[in-house]
Amino acid sequence: MNTKNPEGSVLGTPVAKLKEVYVSIDGGGSKTEAVAFLANGEVRAHVLLDLPLNPNGSDVETSQVLARIYAGLSAQTSLSELEAVFVGLAGGSNAEINAHFQAQTAQAFGAQARVQVMHDAVAALWSGIHQLPGLVLIAGTGTVSYGIDGQGQEFRVGGWGYLIGDHGGGYDLGQRALQAITAAHDGVGPATVLTDRICAACAVDCVRDLIPRVYRDGKKQIAALAPWLIDAASEEDAVALQIISEVTSSAAELLAQSVKKAEQSFDIRLPVDVVLAGGLWEAAIFRHNFEMRLSDCGLSAAINLIRPSLPPVFGGARYLLRMQGHATEASFDAKFTQGFNRFISSKSFDSEREASTSREAFEADASKATRCEDFGALATEGGDPAMRDLDMLDSLAIVRLIAETNQEAVSAVSAVAESIAAAVEGIFASLSAGGRLFYVGAGTSGR
Repeated sequence: MNTKNPEGSVLGTPVAKLKEVYVSIDGGGSKTEAVAFLANGEVRAHVLLDLPLNPNGSDVETSQVLARIYAGLSAQTSLSELEAVFVGLAGGSNAEINAHFQAQTAQAFGAQARVQVMHDAVAALWSGIHQLPGLVLIAGTGTVSYGIDGQGQEFRVGGWGYLIGDHGGGYDLGQRALQAITAAHDGVGPATVLTDRICAACAVDCVRDLIPRVYRDGKKQIAALAPWLIDAASEEDAVALQIISEVTSSAAELLAQSVKKAEQSFDIRLPVDVVLAGGLWEAAIFRHNFEMRLSDCGLSAAINLIRPSLPPVFGGARYLLRMQGHATEASFDAKFTQGFNRFISSKSFDSEREASTSREAFEADASKATRCEDFGALATEGGDPAMRDLDMLDSLAIVRLIAETNQEAVSAVSAVAESIAAAVEGIFASLSAGGRLFYVGAGTSGR
């Protein structure tokens, strides 16, 4: 077998032993998760942000996310003895992206920290395996299969992005759903419940109104339609079931190509462990169809499917320690799992308790609340009849009308300045006590 790999190696000579604290970061397309932990598996801090760590985002956005991760972790434990940081990132195998993120992460966490940026598939793989070799099949927005052989040589199949070809993932499901409902609309395809459900999900009245919505929001909007298709398939909609069958066939074929490449060109003997990572595997109907397609491909006996109990941030922790020369034994896994789950459960409890406490406090103090009931009478609230026929006016008339209404707004707000000031003080007091601000409207409140 050929163990030489032009794509590089992820194993090498272990670097210096860690001092104490390690950080693993999993940068996803919609959220970012991080943990600070010790070599024995003790989890010291956990941060979960509803923000992406996007290699295609601006430097300012990236710096802000990294700064929030550092602040969140350091608020829970000392990072003064921080030795190494792992970042799993989509596109992390690209040399330019890798170097750029290493520099940004080092700036956020301190120059003393050793930073390693890798493709997010590395963390996903190590979340499910304990030793090499192994493969991972990620099915999220897109799909990619990644593997490492017994000599540490890495390879991948797929992951080319939605414009070149990313079959078998959420974007593929969403695009096929759109194709199905447009075919039904044109009378060249069968009717499907997807039509009403996707139109409702996109807040449009008819299929043709989907065009500007889809082309404006792009890839993310299309991939976000996948759950609606999965629900329809679970309710046995024939069109949705057919799409699930086709997409899982694509995912199975991708894995078949990866297994073939692993056996023929790398130091991997079958059966091989295959980790399933990505949000689509949470759907039972997707998994069931995928497993049937594996049987059709003759792969069932060649692989051992693994669904990790912990997210990729755990795999990043395992990988980081391995690269630092530390073996991750069963005791590490057990201690990490216990600590990680404790953080997750405590945050869930805190959220529930906070909601309950806030609700009780609100009900108890409702009589003390600052009320600004005169806002409803403002001239800037509600519809303005003068604005109804803007399309009939020329440009100069529109500009003059805007200037006039702005003057009206100034007068209206000035008339209730004391009430607005009282509202500001009330909001400030509530936020200082741990309250939350729910902003609704774009009229006077926006001004």
